[in-house]
Amino acid sequence: MSQVTRGDRRASWLSVGLGSIIVLVGAGQTGAEGNPSSESESRESVVVPPDPFAHDYRRPVATELGTTAGQIRSIASLGVRDMGERQMLAHGTLELMSVAILGIRFSSAIAAGSEPSVINLSVGPSLHLLPYRRIDISAFFEAGPARFSLADGSDWSPMLTSGIALDVSLSSYWFARLEVHGAWSVYVDEQQAENYRALGATLGIGLSL
Repeated sequence: MSQVTRGDRRASWLSVGLGSIIVLVGAGQTGAEGNPSSESESRESVVVPPDPFAHDYRRPVATELGTTAGQIRSIASLGVRDMGERQMLAHGTLELMSVAILGIRFSSAIAAGSEPSVINLSVGPSLHLLPYRRIDISAFFEAGPARFSLADGSDWSPMLTSGIALDVSLSSYWFARLEVHGAWSVYVDEQQAENYRALGATLGIGLSL
């Protein structure tokens, strides 16, 4: 009788111990699942005021200046051309930048005020020495047809033009240009070949896109 009683007691104590362990494990899991929600609720309840000095931490916006690849630059300018006699000069240029330092120029010019008056179209490469900068220096060489207007008629002849240009960026889009160039050609006047040599200087405004 005493042996059966001890066994029953051991079984009852074992069942109580297992039950308490199960209860503790279940409570632990419930607490672990409940903690994230309580933490998220506490985080959501915290209101962080905006930083009044946030604008001081921002990096300044970079200003694009000078020549860049893929740029289209148009320039309109006025000046003088001296071929022994002074002429007024109107000059226009469209420049396409293939890379930051190399472009292709398409130019037109009208020189008038003394004979011969000249209208010429030309195309050629340009080399920019200081890309991405406010101040840029470039050299160019162009060639194309020219029309010489004389008192007794006109003559067409090829013309070569080369020179240097100084650009000063006024903003990301606008710039000022000072250009100095030399022009050379040969035209016919009264059945005689005449050399046309001239030095010109222009000042104008440009737009880059």
